[in-house]
Amino acid sequence: MFRFIDKCYPCAMGEIKAARLYLMKIYETGPVWLVARLYALTTDQTGLFMCTTEIFKEVLAVVTGVTGLSEEDVLKSRTEESTDARYLLVKYLWRMMPCSTIGKLIGRTRQGVRAIIQREKGDTWLLTRNWKEVVKLLESKGF
Repeated sequence: MFRFIDKCYPCAMGEIKAARLYLMKIYETGPVWLVARLYALTTDQTGLFMCTTEIFKEVLAVVTGVTGLSEEDVLKSRTEESTDARYLLVKYLWRMMPCSTIGKLIGRTRQGVRAIIQREKGDTWLLTRNWKEVVKLLESKGF
């Protein structure tokens, strides 16, 4: 499973092990809400760090592939299809990142991201199908 850090930088394997031990300590003693939204220092399958922008680009690529929209449309357009695609993007990123980080990546405020997540519009059949497809594709990539 991918986790993220704010900046990408190379490090020695000893630092990775130390970071994992620190996180295990937090997982054991920290409150559930903190553990769920923790900025974790773990690695991807290759042993290299993956930063938030790389995760964002991967998730955005999958969402644009599933919905058939361009990246520009997903991030900036106000059409119904674009807002549905943006909802899928934010909903998946919210599993791994806090709202403030997502807001910086998509050019919105933290409150704007919360509004996207908590939207009152009911899920349509197409949105539900697209969500299942996005989750399936990203989980097959290790997210």
